[in-house]
Amino acid sequence: MAKNTIVVCGATGNQGGAVVDALLRSRDFHVVALTRYPDNVSANALYEKGADVMFGDLNDKASLLAAFKNAHGVFGLTQPWSKDYKKVSTKEEMKQGRNIIEACRESGIRHLVFTSVLSIGMEETGIPHLESKLMLENNIREGTVPFTIFKLATFMDNLGAPYFPIKDGIIKGSTDGDAKIPYISSKDIGEFVTIAFQFQKYYHNIEMNLITDFVSGNELAALLSKINDGESFEYKAEPTFAMKLFAKEFYKMRLLSEKNGRPPYPPEIETAIKNCKDKYLNCMTLEQFLIKNGFNKGRF
Repeated sequence: MAKNTIVVCGATGNQGGAVVDALLRSRDFHVVALTRYPDNVSANALYEKGADVMFGDLNDKASLLAAFKNAHGVFGLTQPWSKDYKKVSTKEEMKQGRNIIEACRESGIRHLVFTSVLSIGMEETGIPHLESKLMLENNIREGTVPFTIFKLATFMDNLGAPYFPIKDGIIKGSTDGDAKIPYISSKDIGEFVTIAFQFQKYYHNIEMNLITDFVSGNELAALLSKINDGESFEYKAEPTFAMKLFAKEFYKMRLLSEKNGRPPYPPEIETAIKNCKDKYLNCMTLEQFLIKNGFNKGRF
C-alpha cells in the first residue's frame, strides 16, 4: 500500500526538523519537507535522510497549495520572531497561520497537526504573540479540517542559546530562580506529532498540553552541577526593571511564568506531565535532555 504523505512546514527549524526525523523513523509515511530554501545545506540534509524537499513559504498561500496537493496530513506552525528574537510581528504570524489553515481546507487535507503555545493561566494576558496563537487556534476549531493542537511548553533546546546563555558557570534566564518553568524538547514534540498521525482517529479534534518536566532556574543550576561532577553553576535572572523598560512583551511573559511557577501550581501542569508520559513513555526529563545533548561535557 502507498504510504500517506505528510507535509512538514518549517522543516529546517528545530520543531519541523524534529518532526521530519520522527516521521521518517516511523517508516509509516512519505514525508515532504517544506522550506523557503530547498537548495541549501539544511534542506539537502533532509533529502539525504529520506524526505522529499519542496519550496514552501508560509507567507505565500499558493506555494502551500502546491505542496499540500494530494497530501493526507500537514504539520503546521507559525513563527512571528525575527532572527535575533528582538522583534515580533503578530500580523505576519496571523497571515502564516491563516494561509496554512486555508490551504489545508482547499487541498482537502484530512489531518492538520498544529503546534501552539501553552495557555495555562493565559486569560487576557495582553501578550500579543501569545494571543495571536490563541486566535489561530479558534480559526482551526471553527474550520472543517480535522485537527490536533499541541500546546507547547518552553523548549529545552533554548538552553545555551543567545537569549538563554550558559557561560562561565552562569545561567542567565528571564524569570526569578525559584519559579518553575514547564519544559519540552523538540525531539519529543516530533514524537508526539508522529503519534498523532499514526493514531489519527484518537487525535482528531483534540488539544493537548505538552510538558515533560517542570524545573526552576535554581534547580537547573543544580542539575548542571550534578552532571558535571560538582562544578559550580549559578542561575541569574535578568533585572526586572530593564525588562519592564526595554522588553515589555517579555516582561509580561515573565510575570505569567512566575505566577504559574510558584505554589500553588496550576493542576494542569501535573496533569500534562502525566498525560505525556502515558502517551509516550520515553519522553525526556530536563536532566536526560542535558546529558543527551552534551551539557555534561562542557557544551555551553
